[in-house]
Amino acid sequence: MQSEEQALLLSTNSSLLAQDHQTQEVAAKLPKIRFLMLLLVVLAVAIAYMDRVNIAIAAPFLKKSLGISNAEMGLVFGAFFWSYAAMQIPAGRMIDRFGIRISCGMAVLWWSIWTTMTGLTNSVASLFVSRLFLGAGEAASAPSCVKVIYSWFPRGERGLATGIFDGGQRVGSALAWPIAAVGVGLWGWRGPFFLTAVIGVIWLIGWWALYREPESCRFITDAQRESLLSARGSPTVSTRHIEWRRMLMHRNVLTQALGHFCWDSVQYFFLTWFPIYLVHVRGFTLAELGTLGVVPPLMSIPGSVFGGWASDFLARRHMSLTSARKLCLVFGMLCASTILLAALAQNVVVSMAFFSLSYAGLGFTGSNMWALPADVAPANHYVATISGVVNCAGNMAVVIGSALAGVLLTAFGGSFIAPLVLASTFAIVGAINYGLFLGRLEPLWVVENGPPSAKEGYFL
Repeated sequence: MQSEEQALLLSTNSSLLAQDHQTQEVAAKLPKIRFLMLLLVVLAVAIAYMDRVNIAIAAPFLKKSLGISNAEMGLVFGAFFWSYAAMQIPAGRMIDRFGIRISCGMAVLWWSIWTTMTGLTNSVASLFVSRLFLGAGEAASAPSCVKVIYSWFPRGERGLATGIFDGGQRVGSALAWPIAAVGVGLWGWRGPFFLTAVIGVIWLIGWWALYREPESCRFITDAQRESLLSARGSPTVSTRHIEWRRMLMHRNVLTQALGHFCWDSVQYFFLTWFPIYLVHVRGFTLAELGTLGVVPPLMSIPGSVFGGWASDFLARRHMSLTSARKLCLVFGMLCASTILLAALAQNVVVSMAFFSLSYAGLGFTGSNMWALPADVAPANHYVATISGVVNCAGNMAVVIGSALAGVLLTAFGGSFIAPLVLASTFAIVGAINYGLFLGRLEPLWVVENGPPSAKEGYFL
């Protein structure tokens, strides 16, 4: 019996070593420039988050300058996410049709213009309109990054690559705090918007000069191109045969949509009301906003990278890709649910520790959540579209949550307990959703009259 166990253990170890060796051989044949392409689009997402978050940091001073109430501020916060959510699917289709280089470049130019316009506003109405148009432009940011990861990275590296992408979002959120604090200190509440707009234009120059798709990139050899394209791991499906209704009603797409909704129900607080909470409830000064306030966003960065790395590692070593992703998604959402404990803590240090854990949990979840569209996409020209679909569902939570938080704050005399109870509850629901309903991660079949076994998981 013991010899049989030893033989089984030896066989398992040999299999794992062979798998690691094969993975290393594939990675050696892939172009190193894929990391530069990822860096370019990660910087775009970081800039998008700076543009997105700077209004939250400027809000305590903007409200006083323009005489804006909590309920009106909630509508202004929501304006961005209304158009951001509505344009997710059109942006995804545009990226899949016209390519990342053109689509992402035009999007950054558009949102840099409207970031500038935000800094020029003088009323609630003009502020609302500026944020509305900003959200429409930024809708292309996340689907672009997911598409770049699919295009430039093999299936076995997408968790880590997505973790780096999601970490880029956190970097943008973290950088927005000191940049906005400096801008407010030098030029008033309008300063942060002008600073981030200039950063966007600088990025655009580098993007047009460097980014290319693998199929047309002159910086890689034909052998590297062939190795990369063969490592994507998805079948080729003609766009003529796509069945959108069936694809959108697939179990894995619906589970992603609900999970993203729950994730963003927690995320929205950090992107909108968090600075106001720190100023009004914890008594933070402008200097403390730019230093202590940046700790939770900073903690989310290693959370994102580690979350992506963890699922890739588990998939290589111990379990299937499906189980690895699900475990990381559930763990991250449960960590995110601790946001309520931050509000209940009496000590500011303990409160910031729980906020940091919650934000790190969002990062841990996010790196795996953003990998799912590429895991299930039937072909290259569906990746950004599926990403847009689930991100649209997710940002409906922000549309509702931003406005609802303003109403709840008014109704409960400025107390943040009710909004954070709701956010914590959604985090727990998200963990249950991923744990129980996410099916096997494999490319979806969307071809009419496909194999019967391939139709499993479709509700219609």
